[in-house]
Amino acid sequence: MSNIDYKRDKIVKFAKIDFQVMKKKLPVHFYITFILILFINQQVFSQSDSLRILQRKHLVNSFVLLKNEHNIVPFVDLTKTMACISIGIDSFNIFQNRLSDYNKIDFFNLAKTETASLFNRTKNQLKNYDFVICSLQGLNKSPRLCYGVTKQMAEMVQFLADSAHAIIVLFGSPNVLNDLKGIEKANAILIANEESSDAQDLAAQLLFGGIGAKGKLQETVNEFFKNGDGLESKGDIRFQYCLPEELGMDSKFIENKVDSIVERGIKEYAFPGCQILAAKDGKLFFHKTYGFHTYDSISEVKKSDLYDYASITKISGTLPVLMKLYDEGKFKLDTTFVSYWPSFKHSNKKQIIVRDVLAHQAQLTAWVPFWKNTMKKNGEFKRQIIRQDSSKNFPVKINENMFLRRNYRNKIYKTIKKSKLLEKKEYVYSDLSFYLYPQIIKNITGIDFETYLKQNFFTPIGAYTLGYKPLEHFNIDKIIPTEKDTFFRMQQIHGTVHDEGAILMGGVSGHAGLFGTALDLAKMMQMYLNMGTYGGHRFISDSTLKEFTRCQFPENNNRRGLGFDKPLLKNKADGSSAIDASDKSFGHSGFTGTFCWADPENGILYVFMSNRVYPSRNNSKISQLNIRPSIHQVFYDAVKRADLHHDRN
Repeated sequence: MSNIDYKRDKIVKFAKIDFQVMKKKLPVHFYITFILILFINQQVFSQSDSLRILQRKHLVNSFVLLKNEHNIVPFVDLTKTMACISIGIDSFNIFQNRLSDYNKIDFFNLAKTETASLFNRTKNQLKNYDFVICSLQGLNKSPRLCYGVTKQMAEMVQFLADSAHAIIVLFGSPNVLNDLKGIEKANAILIANEESSDAQDLAAQLLFGGIGAKGKLQETVNEFFKNGDGLESKGDIRFQYCLPEELGMDSKFIENKVDSIVERGIKEYAFPGCQILAAKDGKLFFHKTYGFHTYDSISEVKKSDLYDYASITKISGTLPVLMKLYDEGKFKLDTTFVSYWPSFKHSNKKQIIVRDVLAHQAQLTAWVPFWKNTMKKNGEFKRQIIRQDSSKNFPVKINENMFLRRNYRNKIYKTIKKSKLLEKKEYVYSDLSFYLYPQIIKNITGIDFETYLKQNFFTPIGAYTLGYKPLEHFNIDKIIPTEKDTFFRMQQIHGTVHDEGAILMGGVSGHAGLFGTALDLAKMMQMYLNMGTYGGHRFISDSTLKEFTRCQFPENNNRRGLGFDKPLLKNKADGSSAIDASDKSFGHSGFTGTFCWADPENGILYVFMSNRVYPSRNNSKISQLNIRPSIHQVFYDAVKRADLHHDRN
């Protein structure tokens, strides 16, 4: 069925419903006219979508990269400090918003009418950055009025071109270059020709390699910029943000399906709100928020909100490091776990193998409620473990009135060592080994686990919201709350990790504790989907990712990869991923209501973020309603419809 056929059928069905309700009140010819009008409108909308796609393609082809010293565009090294100053507007704009999707950037805005003293103060602030992106906006088409360029604007451009690693983005005619003395000294110059919403969006994508530059000047501007000038730059090294129609998909089909599933979930209190993201072949075509942080409907869910990833920490925090160390020959799979945790040498775990441990079939107990050991039978906390005030011996903050004994994690380690082994070597999902990996990683690398993660993955990939203990870096109103704890912390959990074991580890563990946005998680997952590359960097080898993401022991009825979850071996309809997810696909779910999945066979990436545990973990409606896999399947269906439409044409 083509997109037009689908829309027509949908309109007819809608009209039939109305007709059944109202047929006694109005004549039949009214409804025939009504159907025709709706059908015509749908064709107009369809043509409008097609026109916008053509316009976006034209914009990309028209962008001219006039200078690109040292191949600064696209940005590859995201460890450098960046600022963006937009001159000609006084508020946050589309260009800046898209830039922030790629990296941590400090933003400045200066209206044309700002005083010279404010321009000068801003100049001093910009001296502290490695790279400064300067966008010139609010221009006009009048040569007589210098195209809207003011004296302060020209002076700022000259200052940046002389003194900083400046990237100038001109949203206007190339002829504006004649009114910007010294601009030819800038490291990079991008001519975007117009200031439409799409132009701002796509220009930002070009700077970070979502798309590439290919345009040429159509006329000579001056002695520095001549007809035919224009450089090419790399694209497709990071997410490209596009419309579903640019991939042949029907945005209305996707939105109607997804909206319906989510609205039912919110209506039946499966979660107060959620966020959904989908990409195909590195092109992010769907990212939408729904509902609120809580059921009081005060704070709407935003794309910039941070979620408690829960067990997704395993594949976004622990596994990337283990895979990197495996690449370097510092971490082996077919050796005993005692090689990395010597205390197991004198325990029932001395013979367990690393590969079995990561595939969850090493006979380890599923979990241990470590928090119970902190309490007496009467419900009071043991004073030798938890105190109400912090001190040298009780420095680990659980909440404002709970401080944990120093080095309590050693008690957790000993408990894991003494835990019983299960009788059979079969698949049983276990958290226990992931408590140990941060220390194992520090022992191998000599670097603190958090620091190693940030330096080797999160910062270079541009996932700047990803990290532990988010309250140290973000305001609490940007963090989605989880459970109202009624048995341990006795408070609304908000800004600290939901998992009790992770909070007893100081908020940092290999099994839980990471927070971040849906987009930053998607960057990590896209790196996996690219078999180890993202943003012009190789983080993990192709062979290692294939090894860790393949099903390890199917003969033992164990679907798992190494740390990664996989589709069910049988009865896929009962699994947590879409029915159509291929056997090569992989991902993980989180107890708090999170989910992510990547499919190398067809390039589909899916991220679902929610706080289904608010206000209680006893709420399992997200699973009962089959919400996450149902939404996941919508994207497979959209791709199939696009392929079918393409084949017919």
